[in-house]
Amino acid sequence: MISKSKSYRRKLGGSHAASRSVGTRAIKKLFIIITEGETERVYFTMDIFKPRRNSDVKVKVICEKSKDGSDPEPVLSSMKNKIKSLKQTNELRSGDSAWLVLDDDDSQSEEFQALDAWAAERHDRFIAYTKPQFEWWLLLHYRDGAGIVTKSKCLAALHDKQPNYQKGKALPITLDEVNNALSHADELRIQRDTPIAELHEKAGALTTVHFLVHDLLTAIGVQ
Repeated sequence: MISKSKSYRRKLGGSHAASRSVGTRAIKKLFIIITEGETERVYFTMDIFKPRRNSDVKVKVICEKSKDGSDPEPVLSSMKNKIKSLKQTNELRSGDSAWLVLDDDDSQSEEFQALDAWAAERHDRFIAYTKPQFEWWLLLHYRDGAGIVTKSKCLAALHDKQPNYQKGKALPITLDEVNNALSHADELRIQRDTPIAELHEKAGALTTVHFLVHDLLTAIGVQ
């Protein structure tokens, strides 16, 4: 019998991380997830995303706030600096997955072109993007996001489902609720290789975080 978790992940398509051939490695494959905010870091450090015993992957989540602001360019600069540092200490190697998690932040589409160019340079670089904000992805754990296109409406809808929600604080999210979010996001019919600058121009709210979550659950062996 196919588990609910697996069925949603198959619906999303094959995992980039799981399908790449990177050769025999002496150390565990690494998912490096760099977020621009504490809310995102808290989400990806939930027990759900921690590798299971005997897993051949490692997950490292870093909140790398830029001193120059949260626009795409300074966030990308922080990402590049962190990756350079991890390579120097041999913590990040070719074939590991580097994910940058960020939201719309009222930026212009041109500002995301540098992010798209960065991701296109290598097969192991990815962007998990949400518009209008990361909380819209959190909302998908409880309901679809239809009609929720502004930050104020997003926060109001999330508080309706989770009255005690506070930015930067963990939510009591279950695996079933994560699967709900994957299913709701899949209804957006977004292709993995769609440029973020193009998605930014689309009307309404959207997310690509489900691709990261899908790859994580597949890699860590959640049943």
